[in-house]
Parts: sequence; C-alpha cells; structure tokens
Amino acid sequence: MNIKNAEELIEVTELIDSVGEYVIRKFITSGNYVIIDNIGDFVIIERDIADQICSVLWNDIAPQEKLN
Repeated sequence: MNIKNAEELIEVTELIDSVGEYVIRKFITSGNYVIIDNIGDFVIIERDIADQICSVLWNDIAPQEKLN
C-alpha cells in the first residue's frame, strides 16, 4: 500500500486488518472506519452505519455464492 498518500490517517487510526490491496483502519477517537486502497485513496465509514453497509454488501454477495 502506498501509505505516503494517507500518512495523516495513519497517525489517528489503528490497524484492523488488510484484504488484498485494501487496508482497514479504525479512528482512535470516534470508532469510525477508513478503508485505504493501494494508491492511497480512501473512504470513511461512520461506525453507526457500518453494519448496514456490511449487510448490503453481504446480501449482494450471498445469493451469487449459493448459485455456484
């Protein structure tokens, strides 16, 4: 990951995990999440909506897995 583009995020977050070209971090003060890609682009996901986002993604993925 090209962390140089997101150094300010690294200082205020803690590492949760990495998946492929993505790093998932959590803001220390708010508990919100940030997902950073390999070129330093990022998206911030508020903690109170993270569960809903995961549910939407899972509902999109799960039916496809059942067909295989």
